[in-house]
Amino acid sequence: MNSDWATVIRIADHAGLNGVELAAAATRHGVSAELVAEGFARATRLRSERGDGDPYPFTVFEATPPGMIDLRVLDQADWWVDVLRTPHRISDRVDFSDLYLANVIRHLIRSAGAYWVRVAVYDPAASFSDPLSWMKGTVLMGALRGEASRRLVADLNPPMAESPRAASSGDGAPRG
Repeated sequence: MNSDWATVIRIADHAGLNGVELAAAATRHGVSAELVAEGFARATRLRSERGDGDPYPFTVFEATPPGMIDLRVLDQADWWVDVLRTPHRISDRVDFSDLYLANVIRHLIRSAGAYWVRVAVYDPAASFSDPLSWMKGTVLMGALRGEASRRLVADLNPPMAESPRAASSGDGAPRG
């Protein structure tokens, strides 16, 4: 398989994606052109096995080509899947850092219109709302905002260390 970036960009552009942006994201994350090309090949093979009418479950992340979002991500509360199809558990503070969490929320708010147009095609009820209100009402956005709130509260209320004075009194009863 020809794995140079020019080939990956052509494949992505042919799929209606921005191949240059995909190549730049992959390069930033240290992902080779070969791995991105293999991702396209694997997704194509998986999709041809089942057909469009019988998609794989959402958590078969490799069934979605690199650079493409599986819109079902908006209907669940556990995962964010990045442009390279890497799943990130929303509650995992190590893999899904506070900064990354904030960036995903910002991305979804900024891109609400683009996602709304795509979703309204198969869910006409979405068209009864404006894009930003619709995005804020998705299961994913609720989970992301809830996680951000939990993290903020946890950071503002760290566990209190026991004071040396209380620890030395034994039972905590006042001495007099």
